[in-house]
Amino acid sequence: MAGPDGRWRARVGKWLTGFGTSLLGDQVYFLALAWAAVEVSGPATVGLILAAGSVPRLVFLLVGGALADRMSPKRLIILSDTGRTLTLLALAALLTVGSLGPLPLGLVALVFGILDGLFLPAVGALPPRLAPVHLMARIQAARTVIQRLVVLVGAPIAGWLVANRGLASAFWLSAALFAVSVLALALVSLRPGPAEAADEPGATGRRTSMVADIAAGLRSVRSHPVLPSLLAVVALTDLGFSGPLTAGLPILAQHNGWGPAGAGYVLGGFGLGAAATGLTLAVVRQIPRAGLVSYLSLAWMGVAVVLVGMAPSAGLAIAAAVLLGFGSGVFGTLMNALLIITAPPAELGRVMSVLSLASYGGAPISFAVTGLLAGLFGPQLPFYVGGGVVLLAGIAGLTRHRLRSLELATADTG
Repeated sequence: MAGPDGRWRARVGKWLTGFGTSLLGDQVYFLALAWAAVEVSGPATVGLILAAGSVPRLVFLLVGGALADRMSPKRLIILSDTGRTLTLLALAALLTVGSLGPLPLGLVALVFGILDGLFLPAVGALPPRLAPVHLMARIQAARTVIQRLVVLVGAPIAGWLVANRGLASAFWLSAALFAVSVLALALVSLRPGPAEAADEPGATGRRTSMVADIAAGLRSVRSHPVLPSLLAVVALTDLGFSGPLTAGLPILAQHNGWGPAGAGYVLGGFGLGAAATGLTLAVVRQIPRAGLVSYLSLAWMGVAVVLVGMAPSAGLAIAAAVLLGFGSGVFGTLMNALLIITAPPAELGRVMSVLSLASYGGAPISFAVTGLLAGLFGPQLPFYVGGGVVLLAGIAGLTRHRLRSLELATADTG
């Protein structure tokens, strides 16, 4: 019989498998959707179609966070992942027999965004239910490795499929990956959490309304000495980062003649760089001065985003994307670990929902502005503007003593 160490390793392994295949499905879906939008419309419409998925995601993030704290996050993950599987099966079937215009693509993006809003806070709240809290930095590093390996593998595969087998094949693959994710996550066993403890006989806690739960979570985040500043930096980062890398890259690749495969290889370079740093952090037992390191990495990311836009060839864009991945791997790993350790355990689902809200809150604006700037001034400008915003976020973190002095061992003290 496996001991405690073997049990948490098995739980984390199953979670990473399900999480990884879900992310791989996401990667294929988003690149295929963006390229489908490029083929049927202009740059401005590409941003609007991607924004159509971002807005409902934002609306449902807080609901998903409250549900993750009220019910089993595993159950919520399986339900939302199953919904994403069925949505993409329907889309792939429609594209197999015909083509779709901007409006149906926007509708698919909307439904997918709703399901994402339910999925993201729940999957972010799982790690403390899998292993002891002192292992969170290493688990987040492993999560970063999976995330970036997915980009390394998924983006080139998606680009190759779209270029050589058509859009429908990419969506069929994405649906199959989500189905595998559902199966893997269904096999994950969880440690008891605060919600189960509150429901035990003799517990004095009283179930409140969903609205009250959401409001309590927002008040807890707002009154915390560190969380608001951490989340503000995350929001500013994704405002500058998400538009160029998601909506801007297909437009840049089409303009420069790289094609969908070229766009996939650039994203793959990003995944390679981030996976390398994530793998390194996964085996490092102590990361001193985590706050300072994370914000220096964020400033590095801002410069690298600009370099991707400046690249005159696909090869140089891939090299710049590898540099971008180096910074993203460090920043993403350390920031997620700091947030998980800092958050009150009983409200982790809601804190993760606010984190997701901060991460994706600027996406509709970023997508729309990217499409608008690319259409009016050329595909390079969104990368210059976005990189400047990311660099500003890094400088903001470096100039705040409380943020740059955070340590993983003492993050919970504020």
